[in-house]
Amino acid sequence: MKNFFEVYRDCAKLAPLVREIGWSHNLAILEQCDDPLQREFYLRMTRKFGWSKNVLAHQIDNQSYEKSLLWQTNFDQTLTPALRAKARLAVKDEYAFDFLELSKQHSEREMEHALIAAKKPIGVATYEITKTLPKKLKDQLPSPEAIARLLEGI
Repeated sequence: MKNFFEVYRDCAKLAPLVREIGWSHNLAILEQCDDPLQREFYLRMTRKFGWSKNVLAHQIDNQSYEKSLLWQTNFDQTLTPALRAKARLAVKDEYAFDFLELSKQHSEREMEHALIAAKKPIGVATYEITKTLPKKLKDQLPSPEAIARLLEGI
């Protein structure tokens, strides 16, 4: 509690945000984020998207704040609309190679060799969290009631 008070007492901008998310979310942000801008990012995203504690922890571990800074471009000001879309596609996909267990200071060649020699399955996937189920999936998934009945049997 003391640390919580000390971190947020002089942050008029963040104080209202900490009241809008759960205590466990606040603790996760407090313990894992040192920078006030980083804290603000996770506070706002948690509030906006309704992240659970586990999703928040994943986002912090995944360095979503740092990645959002990298996504900031000047494409809108410098490129034509046709080139803008192509440029966004060129930098859109991100890859995590943690499974290669390379040191932080590795060369591109070391990464290439590790990828070629990797004995583990490799796949690239992205996900998006939505509040509503897409219409095309509604008929393919069980109802919430059916899922609840299945979970009761476990």
